[in-house]
Amino acid sequence: MVTGLGAVSCFGSGTGALWEGLLGASRRPDPAPDVCGLPARPHLYAVPDGDAPARGT
Repeated sequence: MVTGLGAVSCFGSGTGALWEGLLGASRRPDPAPDVCGLPARPHLYAVPDGDAPARGT
């Protein structure tokens, strides 16, 4: 998630970690899980459970 205050991603917290992760990604994002029965799903890099801080930095 990117906000006006920072970023929380699977690459870590903060905009620096986000950009470093996006530019150096060694694999493609995964298909998003189909939780609503929608036909078209985007791809994403999921934030692992427990890795997200209480707020973005």
